[in-house]
Amino acid sequence: REGGYRVWATDLSQEAVRLEEEDLLAAAAAARGGAPGEGGDGDARPIPDRLAIVFGTEAVGCTAEMLREADLRVYLPLRGFADSL
Repeated sequence: REGGYRVWATDLSQEAVRLEEEDLLAAAAAARGGAPGEGGDGDARPIPDRLAIVFGTEAVGCTAEMLREADLRVYLPLRGFADSL
């Protein structure tokens, strides 16, 4: 964060946002207290210029501390009958 990075952590909980543009825009708008597309302050770019995405282990995912400290929890959408961090 000292270098201006946002930190996102992978997670499969209900708090996680699908890693797709539409959902990232909605999450950014909700964090600002508005609707997607409101504000005109650069919200058309859902992915920050400086971003670190933390991936946990296959068995347990990210640690509780990492999830608490992350700016956003995200998950990778999969087609079919599986979920993945």
